[in-house]
Amino acid sequence: GLVKSSRRVGITVLPPSSWAVFDDDIIAWRLASEKDRDAQLMSLTELRVGIEPIAARLMAARATDEQRKELRVLGERIHQLGSRAMGNSDQFLDADIRFHTLILRASGNEMLAALAPSLVAMLKGKSVFGSRKRDPIGGTTQLHMELARAINAGLADAAEGTSRTILDRTRAENG
Repeated sequence: GLVKSSRRVGITVLPPSSWAVFDDDIIAWRLASEKDRDAQLMSLTELRVGIEPIAARLMAARATDEQRKELRVLGERIHQLGSRAMGNSDQFLDADIRFHTLILRASGNEMLAALAPSLVAMLKGKSVFGSRKRDPIGGTTQLHMELARAINAGLADAAEGTSRTILDRTRAENG
């Protein structure tokens, strides 16, 4: 959706309102651009705030035992790495991406699951370009473990609330 080709005119660059904004390449390209980075991070953070708490609620109600176990393991891994001051490591980023992707996919909602690649592009982009610091935001590693526990126990309200708390802190940190 970036360009349009037509006879006698050739290739025309389209306005941003025509772009496929969920495309991984568009997200990565905008995050790599100093001009567009802040706006892209804000858009993605607002999207996450709008969808992840609901996905966490749905996962608490719908996840399989295997998905619940995987989320617990990832939550513990995130907390352990953060406790060992490894929050800026590739291992932490990998665990964080897998954690949040699993929540979307295990929500049982195919539309939320389809947003997972956009989330991955955002987390990777924030790690490389957008975060003021790559370390996790204070207290969120413990909250990831609490979120995994709430989902594991099937506590939909607690899962939604904990997810919202994590994202509110992220939004506050990123301005």
